Amino acid sequence: MRLPVVFSLGLLGSVLCLSCARSGGSPVADATRSDDGPVADVEGVTARLQGAWRVTSYVPDVPLEPTLSALVTSQLQTVVVRFEGPRFRADSELVHMNRAYEVRGVGVDRFKLAILDESSVPFEGTVHFEGPNAGSMRSETAPWRGTMRMSRVDP
Repeated sequence: MRLPVVFSLGLLGSVLCLSCARSGGSPVADATRSDDGPVADVEGVTARLQGAWRVTSYVPDVPLEPTLSALVTSQLQTVVVRFEGPRFRADSELVHMNRAYEVRGVGVDRFKLAILDESSVPFEGTVHFEGPNAGSMRSETAPWRGTMRMSRVDP
């Protein structure tokens, strides 16, 4: 079924974004801005992504139809996303994913996140840090455009 795969990418993207806030503070407060950011800044953000995260809310730009909304809500209550090295994994009753991700466009308290499917097609969003163990992601890829909030499972 294609729906769980698309849903998983959306959830994973949001979790990835927030997980950057793992150790608190701005991971790139003194960064020089560029398209992809300095290598050290990308590595710092990637290091902060490591560990387990949970999506705490998702507000789509376009309201979901009732059945899909119920599915998304039920998955948000159970999915756990883990960043392990250059991969992220998502697991719940319906979602089982293992994808590559890229950190791009690192700036002060924000970065771009791309989660790549098997064909290297990205699910993209902008992540903002909201404290040491939480954050938000603005998803920019249809059909999951919207705002997600995440928190670390074990801060």
